[in-house]
Amino acid sequence: MILSSFMIRRLSHSGSYTDCTIEKIIIEGFRSFGIELNREEAIYMLTVCSKVELFLRGYFREKAIKTLIDNGIEVDIFGDGWEDFFPCSENGVQVFSSVSYREMADLMTEYQYVLNVMPWSKAGFHDRIATAMLNGCICISDSSTYIEREKLDREKMLVYQLGKEESMIDTIKEYMSDSKKAEKISVAATEYAI
Repeated sequence: MILSSFMIRRLSHSGSYTDCTIEKIIIEGFRSFGIELNREEAIYMLTVCSKVELFLRGYFREKAIKTLIDNGIEVDIFGDGWEDFFPCSENGVQVFSSVSYREMADLMTEYQYVLNVMPWSKAGFHDRIATAMLNGCICISDSSTYIEREKLDREKMLVYQLGKEESMIDTIKEYMSDSKKAEKISVAATEYAI
């Protein structure tokens, strides 16, 4: 838990989460306690601390969802345990039980937007983004070096910055209120994913 707290503090003070890998944070976390890890030890600690990475993703996912809800954007959540955070389908939130990967892909055809929080492998592209694109959804996601290099923001998806979730609201509302802009991204995203 101490390492998790350090990681959240470190990320909260970082200007960019994209280049702030979990490996770097682990090294810095141990260094703050006077322990120097080499790269191999950090990689080993990464496997030991995989729950820390899940904790971080959960922390930022909850923060993103709460930001959407607090700004009047309705959210449907699929997954076990979310009813503990958002009980009684209140404030424009509906919580559904967990579904299989295949069922989720099928469900995406019924939605226009999908929220993604990237795992801490910040050099890639999560399959959830591609699945959303292939199903005609606009994916709203934090960034990665790949997403930045491909210049996907506002062309094939909407990108927000972790820790600055409020900044995504105006952009999301802009696309939700302009069906032509939303359709343009949706079509471009599908073509890109194919």
